[in-house]
Amino acid sequence: MESEHERIGKVLRDDFDAALKQQNIASEAFVEIIRDVPSGLPHPDGVQRLKNVSDALAAAHDEMIEAMTKLRDFENRGIIPGDLKG
Repeated sequence: MESEHERIGKVLRDDFDAALKQQNIASEAFVEIIRDVPSGLPHPDGVQRLKNVSDALAAAHDEMIEAMTKLRDFENRGIIPGDLKG
């Protein structure tokens, strides 16, 4: 039977792994869009496409940093995120 500490650590590691995977997916999509320039799409559509993928990558990166910070704070300082407290 796992302890509460082990359970929280597993949840935080799983969250970090999922956020890292999502960032990698967003990064691959960004690289694909960049490789496709010029795409042949009309100018406003091409710009919007690049903006959308850039925004998605930034959001995925922010989520990964947040998950990494929660995991680090838990492992190094014993801080339990509010959503995982008892």
